[in-house]
Amino acid sequence: MAEVDNQITVPDKENVNINSKKQLLPPKTPNYGKTPKYLTKYKEEAKAAVQAKEEMKAAKLRPAGTKVLPEEERIATLENLEKNKKEISKILM
Repeated sequence: MAEVDNQITVPDKENVNINSKKQLLPPKTPNYGKTPKYLTKYKEEAKAAVQAKEEMKAAKLRPAGTKVLPEEERIATLENLEKNKKEISKILM
C-alpha cells in the first residue's frame, strides 16, 4: 500500500492572486449599483406623507377662513395694494 500524505498546503496571503479574489465574487448584473424602483417609490411616498403632515399642522395654525396663496398671486396682490396705496396718498395730499 502506498502512503498518503495528509498534509494540506495553504497558499500564503502574499501569493494569492488578485484575479482569484475577483473570481470569488458573484458576477455583476446590469442593475448593479442602481437603487431598486420599489425603494425609490417608497422614499417618495414617505416624503409626500411627511409633507402632508406638515401642511396639516400649518393649516391648524392658520385662522379660520384663510388660505395660502401661491407665491405669484401673493406678489401680484401686494403690488396692486402698494399701487392703490400710492394713488390714495396722492389724492389725500
